[in-house]
Amino acid sequence: QDISVGIDYPTISDALQHTQVGDTVWANRSPVAYSTKSGERFPLIFPVAGVKLKAAYGGAAPYAIIVMDSANQLSVFEVNNGVRIEGFQIKSSTKKAPQLASLQGLSDVAFIDCNVQTPGIVGQGLVRLTVHGCSFFPLYGFPAQAIGVFFSSDVVASGNSITNSKIVFSDSVRVTIEENIIVDGEYGIQIDDNS
Repeated sequence: QDISVGIDYPTISDALQHTQVGDTVWANRSPVAYSTKSGERFPLIFPVAGVKLKAAYGGAAPYAIIVMDSANQLSVFEVNNGVRIEGFQIKSSTKKAPQLASLQGLSDVAFIDCNVQTPGIVGQGLVRLTVHGCSFFPLYGFPAQAIGVFFSSDVVASGNSITNSKIVFSDSVRVTIEENIIVDGEYGIQIDDNS
């Protein structure tokens, strides 16, 4: 089932709370951001598995924009198995910038074509994580992990642009890293005890 933010439900938060397995939530590409000012509640929680959150085709901006303006939260997204997030620009309006997502023991999670201006994705015990076509540029000038994965398997990081940040893979198997661009990374790509 397709669910449209602004038509079926007023916020991404509300739309996600009414999803079922296999649903797609569509958000508008617009200069107007999704934030607490527009009624969002952070973190954005995926209560069921297998849900896609996508920016709608067309629109007035290249991305649907999420501004994390709640300084008390540790992450922008709280995801579930089989979640795919695609076509978003994610920013923080506070210097206490949260992680994009902290993933623990999940499978089949994907971040596609996102512009990330917060610290990125950190996870462990993951199976089949894909990060493709994303740009990572944490604000406020501090180095961060764009992608930090530990004790995981079948991880793909491809076609990403990473500035002032780094990729870390540790104690993981079947890791694929290809066609990423890293500029001013603290140490670019760190790979420890992987196979």
